[in-house]
Formats: sequence, C-alpha cells, structure tokens
Amino acid sequence: MPRPFTFRYARVAVLVMLLAGCAPQPARTPAGPALTAGAGDLISRTGTYYQDQDLLQRTENRLADGCLAAAGFTVDTTRPGSADEEWRPVLAERQAGGYRLRASQEAEAESPAGRYVRALPAERQDQFLAAMNGDAQQAITLRDGQQFTFPSTGCLAEARTTVFGDPAQAARIDYLAQNYHNTAYLAAIAQPAYRTALTAWSACMRAEGHDFASPSAAKQSLAAEYPPDAPATASPHEIAVAVADAGCATRAGVPGTVESLLRDHAAGLDETGIAELNALADLRAQAVARAGTLS
Repeated sequence: MPRPFTFRYARVAVLVMLLAGCAPQPARTPAGPALTAGAGDLISRTGTYYQDQDLLQRTENRLADGCLAAAGFTVDTTRPGSADEEWRPVLAERQAGGYRLRASQEAEAESPAGRYVRALPAERQDQFLAAMNGDAQQAITLRDGQQFTFPSTGCLAEARTTVFGDPAQAARIDYLAQNYHNTAYLAAIAQPAYRTALTAWSACMRAEGHDFASPSAAKQSLAAEYPPDAPATASPHEIAVAVADAGCATRAGVPGTVESLLRDHAAGLDETGIAELNALADLRAQAVARAGTLS
C-alpha cells in the first residue's frame, strides 16, 4: 500500500495559530540599534518581498529537481506563488480564485509533484523521500521556545546550501522571519487603529451585500459551504465575497493601517530582536543575490 507523503521542503505558513499566546517584546531603549529598511520590508512583506520570495523558491525547487533527476526521479516541484494576504488582498488573485479555500486544502495532494509521487510504487516512494529529505535532520528553536526540524542531507539540503549557504541558515530565514512577522501581525490586529479600519471594512461589506465582521469570518463561513468532496476550485460565491473584500479593504485603508502597525511593532522590539531581524534581512538579501546568479 503506497505510503502517504508530505513534502518537507514546503515553506511554512501556519505559525500564526501557534503564536497566539506569545508575550509582547519588551521595548528597546533609544540608544538601541535602528531597524533597517530591509528588515522593515521583511516584517511587513513590502518592497520586493514577494518577488524575492518567488525567486528563492523557484531557484531552490529547480536545484532540488536537478538533484532528484540524478537520483532517477523526473519531477517538477515548482508551485505557483501568491502575494495575497488577508489584510492586503491582491485583486487579480481574488478575481481568479477567490480566497483559494479549496485550493489551499488540496494543493499538496493535487500538485503535479504530489500526483507523481503517489503514482510511484511504495518502495519508490520511500526512495524518493530519502533522496529529497536525506537521512539526517537538524532542529531550530525560536525565541518563544517552538522547535522545528529540517533535513540536513538530501536534495533539499543541497539546494538550500547552494542558495542560502547551508540548511540551518535557510531554516533561520524561513522560520524565524515567519515567526517575527506573525507575532507582529497578532500585535497589529489587536490595536485600536486596526479595529477602526476593520469596522469600516465590515460596513463596506454589508453595503456590498456580504454581512461579515472580518475577513476571517468570511472565509470560515464560505469554507463551511463546501462538501468534503468539492473540487479544488472556488465557487462563484467565494469569488464574489473575496473580490468585495479586496475592494472594501482598499476603501477602509486596511493594508496601509496594518503595514504601519507591523513596522511600529518591529521598531519597538528589544535590541536583540532588532539586531536579529536586521541580520535576517541581510542574510535573505544575500540569498536573493545568489539566487539571481543561478536563475
């Protein structure tokens, strides 16, 4: 019986729920280090953040695919990226696929790489996973005590070594930057300025015929409309709500409000936090430059 598999190299995008209990960072002293422009863009995901992320992911996947081909597996692990955020919608993405609720649930199983691996005999699936993830792991511990493991050998580790310098540095840029962003986001949406913008968003949505208190509530309600066997495509209702959400977010000033709050939170980190975030931004910029020479 073929074994279920999980791609260990997928970017982590699920830390927000785990961070709900994080304590706020202590304020830094005026004499502490200043947040760099790159660190500000990293925590707020502005500037060239998404273009850079796409370049890093495509380069990593291409290198891993080449390594897998040498091991006898012809597979394309590339997946389309997305710049759509709950607080900063991308209208074109919303028009094409709504919130991508079903696509998110089915993405791994229905991706070309997922279908390729599922079609392999059980023994070959084991060999594929061994080639991709190697036979050794390392762990990274975040400031809040969460620990994550990642492959230190295999095709993924080799690809990340080429792009980031070594797998541990790649993990730091992935997990730690995500952790800082998510902690800042939780702090931002608890602020009065965000609640004011959200109230304006909700009023706008009601005027559009969609009575929801928040984008999260809208997505939860829409997700409940799908039966378990629904196709991995957005319904017309989901698309309509998601498009209205994007327009109302713009009119209510949600993206600008959240971006400002994210940057304020980052600027108020303690000295250790600011120094670490600045270093992460520098390391990521170096990886982006390296990936640019490999593309």
